[in-house]
Amino acid sequence: MKKSKIIFITAVFILLTISLIFILKKNDGKIQQLLKDGDLHFEEARFEEAVETYKQVIEISKNSSEARLGLAKCYTQQGKIEEAIKELLEATKYHDTNHEAHYLLSTLYFNNFKYEEALKEAERAVELSPKDTGYRSFAAQMYDRTKKYGKAIEAWEIILKREPRKSMYLVPLAGAYYRNGEIEKAIELLKEASLSEPETQFGRIAASLLRDIEKKHENELRLRNLKRELDFNPDNAKIYFEMANIYFEDEKYKKAEEAAKKALSINSENSDYYIMMAKVLEKMKNKTEATKNLEKAVKLSPKDYKTILSLAGLYFQIEKQSDAIKRLKQVIFLAPDSEEAKFAKNKLNEIEKSKRKVKK
Repeated sequence: MKKSKIIFITAVFILLTISLIFILKKNDGKIQQLLKDGDLHFEEARFEEAVETYKQVIEISKNSSEARLGLAKCYTQQGKIEEAIKELLEATKYHDTNHEAHYLLSTLYFNNFKYEEALKEAERAVELSPKDTGYRSFAAQMYDRTKKYGKAIEAWEIILKREPRKSMYLVPLAGAYYRNGEIEKAIELLKEASLSEPETQFGRIAASLLRDIEKKHENELRLRNLKRELDFNPDNAKIYFEMANIYFEDEKYKKAEEAAKKALSINSENSDYYIMMAKVLEKMKNKTEATKNLEKAVKLSPKDYKTILSLAGLYFQIEKQSDAIKRLKQVIFLAPDSEEAKFAKNKLNEIEKSKRKVKK
C-alpha cells in the first residue's frame, strides 16, 4: 500500500474518533442536563413531566441506570408499582452497583409481600453502601421478617456500634432477641430503651412491650432464676417446691410432679410439699395417690383445717364417705367460725337429708 494512502486512512480514522468523542461529550452533556431537569420535575411533584424527561435520556442511552431509577421513583409515586419494579430491574441489570436502585427495589418487593426478594436486594444495597444505616436497618427488618433472627441481631448490633444507643434501634433489636428465644436479653434492652428515652415514641413502646413480656413470661423467668439457684444449692427442697408451683400454674403437671417428688426426697417432713403433690396428682386423675399425700400432710399438720377439708373432698371422690364425714366434723371442731366449717356443716346437712329421703 502506498505511503500516501496509509496517511489518508490514518487521518480519516483520527477524524472519526475525534467526531465520535465530540458526539459522546455532547450527548453526555445533554444527558446530564436532562437528568437534572428530570430530578427537578420529580422534586416539584411534576411526575408526568419527569417521566417524559427520563424517557428522553433512555432514548439517547438505553443503559442509563440513573434515568431508570428516576422513572421508578416517578412510577412509585404514581402507584404504578409493577412498572417501577421493571425499571429498577433494568437499572440494576445495566448498573449493578446502583445501591439506591437496589434499596428502592427492596422496599417495593416488601410492599408486595415478597420478603425473600426484598431481603436479597437489601443485602446488595448494604454490600454496596455498608455505612448507610437506613439500608442496614431495612435489611435487619427483612431478616426478622424472614425469621433469620440471628442475622437480624447481627445487623442491629452493627448499627448500634456506629450510632448512639437510641431506643429506635434498641427496640427492634430487643424484638429480634425475643423472637430468637433470648427473652432475658430482650428485657434488658427494653429496659435500657425505656429508661434512656422515656418521653420518645420508641421509649414508650419499649415500656409497653416490657410490661407485656414480663407479664407473659413471668413464670418462665421465675423458673430460669430458680434453676440458676439450683446450680449453687442443688439440695434446696424449697426451690423444687416453688418450681412445682410454677409448673402447676402452667398446667405442666408431669413436670410439677417431678419437682414435688424431688422436694419430698430432700425433705419429707414438710406438709406443704405433700399438699402440692396431692394437687398435682388430683389433676392427673390419680385420686387415690392424691388422697394418700393429703393424709400425710394432715398427719404432719393435724390442725390444718383447710387441708382436712380438701382431704374430705377427696374421700368423697373415691367413695369413702365415712372417712369424709369424719373429716368434715373435724373441720367444724377445729375452726367452728370459719367459712370452711360453714361449708362442712352444709355438706353434713345435705348428707343427712339424703339419708332421710332414702329411709322414706
